[in-house]
Amino acid sequence: MVPNIHFGSRVPASTNGGHESDSAPPAHHLPPLALRAVAVLFGAMSLLSLTFAVLIAFEGVPATSGYFLLGDFAYSGPVAFVVYAAINAVCALGLCMMRHFARWIAIVLLIYSIIQIVPAMSSAIVDDRYQAVIWWGLSIIFRVLALWYLIQPPVCERFSRQNRTT
Repeated sequence: MVPNIHFGSRVPASTNGGHESDSAPPAHHLPPLALRAVAVLFGAMSLLSLTFAVLIAFEGVPATSGYFLLGDFAYSGPVAFVVYAAINAVCALGLCMMRHFARWIAIVLLIYSIIQIVPAMSSAIVDDRYQAVIWWGLSIIFRVLALWYLIQPPVCERFSRQNRTT
């Protein structure tokens, strides 16, 4: 069975032959597969940030080790990581529930994270650290793909339509 990654405006109301099931919500209430993947990535970032908050709070790692997540905000200590984790968690849950505000939070977080990666990528290129260039390059590619997906007109339409019906 091929997963449905179509983000167009025409989604069937039911995928089980027209019979509504009490155990599964109708297909028009489920976010597309690509959107669920983006939400999972934000959930993973939330868990990673929370892990860094705990490690920094108990002095397991220095605050600078989380610089790749927060940039200069990493020097603010574990509280900054907890706030970032909360923002990512709200974004992940909001995307799963197809909330318009979560789409905008995701767009802002993706742009911020791309901006934070550029200096690390530049440093890796100058220092001839090829493994880091590949890592940061793939990281930028995935973020740009998620950003591109979230700004597509059919996705925008689906978010606005979903918010009107709920």
